[in-house]
Amino acid sequence: LSNRLNDLRLLDKDIKDDLRRTMWENAGIVRTKKELKDALNKIESYLLLDVGRLLYLRLLTAKTILKACLEREKSLGAHFIKED
Repeated sequence: LSNRLNDLRLLDKDIKDDLRRTMWENAGIVRTKKELKDALNKIESYLLLDVGRLLYLRLLTAKTILKACLEREKSLGAHFIKED
């Protein structure tokens, strides 16, 4: 059981690091629809994994942000969607 918990913690840390990088690179100030869709697909695949509660909530938050970005047609403030 102890090894399994350590493995889950490592997996969670790797996913959390990738989540942070993915959101920065694909949902930052300058975005494209393709990058947003790619990020959303990645997040949805992570949600299928057995992750910790806090990471699961972070993934749900990221998914909500990405969906809102994709639904927005107009630029808002400094954030904008660059045409592909």
